[in-house]
Amino acid sequence: MNHALTKSVAAYLALPLVALALFTFGSASGGDSAIGATRIVQATAAIAAMTAPVLAGIGAWEASRIRRSNLDSLGVARTQLEVVRRSLAPTIFAGWFVTLVIQLARARALPSSLPLLLEFLLPYLIVVSATLAGFALGQRLHGAFAIPVAVVGTWLLTVYPIAIEPLWIRHLTGYTTSCCSVETVLSWRAVTGAAMVALGIAVAGTLLASTREALRVFAAAVGLGLVLAAASYLVSDLGSEATQARPTTDLECVQEEASGVELCLWPEHKQLRGMIDQASDEIRTSLARRQLAPPAKLTEGFTSSEAWIFGTYRDATSSEIDTALVVGLLPELPPCIELGEYPAGVVTGVMALVVADYAGKPEAFALMASEDDLIEAERVLELSEAKQTIWFESNIAAIATCDTNPVMARDLS
Repeated sequence: MNHALTKSVAAYLALPLVALALFTFGSASGGDSAIGATRIVQATAAIAAMTAPVLAGIGAWEASRIRRSNLDSLGVARTQLEVVRRSLAPTIFAGWFVTLVIQLARARALPSSLPLLLEFLLPYLIVVSATLAGFALGQRLHGAFAIPVAVVGTWLLTVYPIAIEPLWIRHLTGYTTSCCSVETVLSWRAVTGAAMVALGIAVAGTLLASTREALRVFAAAVGLGLVLAAASYLVSDLGSEATQARPTTDLECVQEEASGVELCLWPEHKQLRGMIDQASDEIRTSLARRQLAPPAKLTEGFTSSEAWIFGTYRDATSSEIDTALVVGLLPELPPCIELGEYPAGVVTGVMALVVADYAGKPEAFALMASEDDLIEAERVLELSEAKQTIWFESNIAAIATCDTNPVMARDLS
């Protein structure tokens, strides 16, 4: 074993694996500070998709090599577990080296939360579980079959769940390709579920690789089944994304004493406070002429419906901020629109144009509106102030339900 590392095929594949993983997952996509989280998550995905299948194949190759050597017939003094440990240590260390290099080159960020720390450590557990699973397979199948089955099987089990339903299955593999927006953070349930599966496979692989006793094989199968069931239950409420809402306690709020108006922004957007303050003051002044008043609290994030909620990003321009603020004034669409007909759907675009005009930002939706909506909005704005009030209040109520017909401009002419 003094030259075990040089004899292990993993040592020769380490650098090509690094190059392949970095080439495949070469760019990060995310919003603001979320780029750091995205890089950590994508580093894990690169290792799970590119490194783990190769290590599973190497584990199967090591097992087939030991089978060909007929160690059992030689009466070797070492236990089977010791043989497994000595055989796979070079492969696991090489896998950890690949993992570390990918993380240093790809993540370029330290974990800033407990879920991200677990995500950062998850690839090291995946390396161990894939190698042990491949070794256990190689002990039971001929190398000519075990190696390709280990490589292809591990790859399919890692990347294929992202293309099938139920959606939560994808969170059990560690193969998460994106996270997060500035308003979301990595879900601890997704990371914990993947870690539980990897740990279960590692323990089951160890039992299967170190013994052929039927009772231990049965215990490994039952234990892995229970872990899979527990992990599935943990992630079953997640959708396609392994994220959850960012805590609103991270918001930085400033309140004006004179007006009582409060503005809450994510720390990453504090440089936009001046532009947002100015734009929101202009909108409040314009709406006041229509006897309309938005909520005193203007905030990012998922907060109560009593606030004026909007979203932006770090490099937003003044026109983009105007549009975001106007969007925050629009009535929320009801969930029932996905279940059937929605009569008020014909005025949602018109409402956006009218609200933008009331807010003094008529250009906010002008370029993205349909010609029919532009014509109808023009008709509404030509009505008397009293009739516009009727149109506005009636359609605000109609938009909130799925069984109320909207009021059109021609109905009030």
